[in-house]
Amino acid sequence: MQDPDRLYWACYYGREDKTQGYLDAGGDPNVTDSTGVIAWLGAIENKQPGVVKQFAACERTNLDMTSPADSYYTQAGHTALSYAALYGGVEIVQIVLGGGADPSIVVKDGKTAIQWVREKKPEGWEEVVAVLEKAAAEKAAAEKAAAEKAAAAEKEKAAEKKKAA
Repeated sequence: MQDPDRLYWACYYGREDKTQGYLDAGGDPNVTDSTGVIAWLGAIENKQPGVVKQFAACERTNLDMTSPADSYYTQAGHTALSYAALYGGVEIVQIVLGGGADPSIVVKDGKTAIQWVREKKPEGWEEVVAVLEKAAAEKAAAEKAAAEKAAAAEKEKAAEKKKAA
């Protein structure tokens, strides 16, 4: 399946056999359809967790890529995570986060996915916000720990250099 429009609809209708075949054949997971929408986001729009898992697990998928065009549900400038937060529900959000999406990315109009969900309040929004906040806190803690480790290693290196001099 090389036609991005057909890929979008295969994703939208949950045709896991077609979408996995596309990925297995080396198809570009970040391809846009004829309207400019990232094709696999159709699976998020229609809540197709199996297809979302396939794309989130594909190492070639750029989960933090922003959609260059409007779709039925959203406007250009959203990532897979912000689409999922607004339209996919908590299960889809967890899948996209599990694939490595960054919850701190600023998307359309300078807002994060958390800010969009709080503003739009889609069905189940409180649970989605809780999942996103937990992921953002875990990311921040991991970044802080990595920075502290790097600073300690640099301090140790400087002390060894001073000692050797």
